Amino acid sequence: MKGLTLSTNERQFILGALREKLRIDGRRPFDFRTVKISFGMSYGHAEVQIGSTRVIGVVSAEVVEPWPDRPTEGFFTFNTEFSPMADAAFEIGRPSELAIELGRLVERSLRDSRAIDAEALCIKAGDKVWSVRCDLHVVDHGGNLIDCASLAAVAALLHFRRPATALVADQLVVYTPAERPMVPLSVHHTPLCVSFALFDSDGSDPPIAVVDPALKEEAVMDGRMTLTINAHMEMCAIQKAGGTAVTTALLMQCARIAAVKADELNELLQAALRAAAAPSPAGASGVRARSATLDAATALDAPVATDVADAGPQPPAAATDADSAEADDAQDDHDSGDDDEEDEEDELGLYVHTDDNRRRAQQQQERDADSSDADDLHVNAATKKSKRF
Repeated sequence: MKGLTLSTNERQFILGALREKLRIDGRRPFDFRTVKISFGMSYGHAEVQIGSTRVIGVVSAEVVEPWPDRPTEGFFTFNTEFSPMADAAFEIGRPSELAIELGRLVERSLRDSRAIDAEALCIKAGDKVWSVRCDLHVVDHGGNLIDCASLAAVAALLHFRRPATALVADQLVVYTPAERPMVPLSVHHTPLCVSFALFDSDGSDPPIAVVDPALKEEAVMDGRMTLTINAHMEMCAIQKAGGTAVTTALLMQCARIAAVKADELNELLQAALRAAAAPSPAGASGVRARSATLDAATALDAPVATDVADAGPQPPAAATDADSAEADDAQDDHDSGDDDEEDEEDELGLYVHTDDNRRRAQQQQERDADSSDADDLHVNAATKKSKRF
């Protein structure tokens, strides 16, 4: 496979910008591109887009016989498909080194880390088990295919549902979704890949590391390091390609950054799954998933708003009531002189209606107490004055 070829001026420009901690797309060294996650109309269909890179993950399952030496474990197989439409360098029928590396890395990160319970796929020991297959289709190649494919595989596996089964008189019965609800896969944790591009062609020590490399940055990089971390901040796998030497300090720095990025990606994924599972109006099942994808992508770009986006979409009427309630609270806070913490919460818009009513009642009680105290003081002063006379 012949990759992207850059001119000498382009290479020098990219390396010169990296020395100044700048990137050609305006990002900082450890910034991800915009991440979008959407789900299809059927279970197990997920589409992930990181910048201009786009990968579709499709999960399917069938009933097969298990291996004789592992009669109670199901199967997991991963397949990667690189379309020539994604990049002119991809060829049909000839898997490149990148395709082989991508398939092995994603499979190892999920299989070797025991992320999926294989024994939960057993229907009858030694006779019938589920065989789950995950197909990854590369639609657009804009750099950092490993992270995009890893996120697409995990998203498709979490979204997948298999039919419910039962053994009746030693006969396998597969129920339809109308008869029994479909069953999700047993996933223990979600390992996600975070890749760093390494640059040391200028003789710098230690080498320069940037996260989520774009396509032109991959054409200039001297090495790549991929760290697989789950939501529990556990290191599941490390892979390094290229001859660039990595110091211990740089490795620990990349590990800390990868842990933060993996946690952000996991929150984004869970928010998109909750939005996709939420009930939708008739005839608009695909609209909710797409809108949740855009909100979740915004949450990744602005970490402060992540919790608000994770709460899921709200009805327009509730949003209108919340806006009016926030305006009333702002006026009450200005009149009564509330503390800075309440002002900060009001700016974030995190109030709910019950809290608003409780706060208003408390403020009214405080006003009544202040007025009663003032009346008591006035009465006492009048009494003392009458006694003097």
